[in-house]
Parts: sequence; C-alpha cells; structure tokens
Amino acid sequence: MNKFSNSIKATRQHHQILEDMESIRQLNASLQSELDLLKRPVEHASPSLRSESMLAKGLSQSSIYQQLVTLSEENTSLKKENNMLKSSLDTIQHQIAEFSPQFEEQREEFERLKIAHFHVQKEKSDLQTRVRTVC
Repeated sequence: MNKFSNSIKATRQHHQILEDMESIRQLNASLQSELDLLKRPVEHASPSLRSESMLAKGLSQSSIYQQLVTLSEENTSLKKENNMLKSSLDTIQHQIAEFSPQFEEQREEFERLKIAHFHVQKEKSDLQTRVRTVC
C-alpha cells in the first residue's frame, strides 16, 4: 500500500511539475513578445529621425531621454526575468528527466495493480457465487 500511495504522490507531483512548466512556457512566450515589442522601432527610421519626429510632436529632449532610460530599465528587468524563467525551466526539465524512469516504473506498477485488483475482484465474485449455490 505504501508503494501505491507513493506512486499517487509522485504522479501528483509530476502533474504539478508539468503545469508549472506550461506556466513558465506561457510566461516566457509573453516575455519574448514584450521584448520583441521593445526592439521594434516606433518608426522605421534612424534614431536621429525618430528623435526629431518626437520633438516635432511636442516632446522635450528630457522627456525623450526619460523614455529611453525607462525603456532601458524595463528591458534590463525583462532580461533578468527571462533568464530567471529559463533557469527555472531548465531545472524543471532536469528534474523531469531525472524522475521519468521512476514515473514510468510507477505507471507500470499501477497498471499491474489494476490487473491484480481486477483478478481479485473476479475471484471474490466467483467465491460469492459458489457460497450462494452451496447455501
């Protein structure tokens, strides 16, 4: 019974790890799309033409510089988060690779137990039928 409860616990952990991996993949994809947006120029022109365009729209040089600083800080923060998520994903993938033989053994054991349970139930049913016919 202890192996069976360990098997159930390991299966639950495996499912949780898979859910966590999917969440990390989704966050990573979202992060990558945000990074792609940051990399995409506002206008397809040289930086000096873009800044001239911003000045023509009424933005001051200090506000343009402030936007540059803000976007650079966000970019740095997103890169750090991306690296952290990649590291977490690598760790999870390593853990899955490490435990996959155990998960496979537990799955096979579970299948054997299901078959054994079926045979025990059938034998029980046969014995109950014999007892009824004898009585």
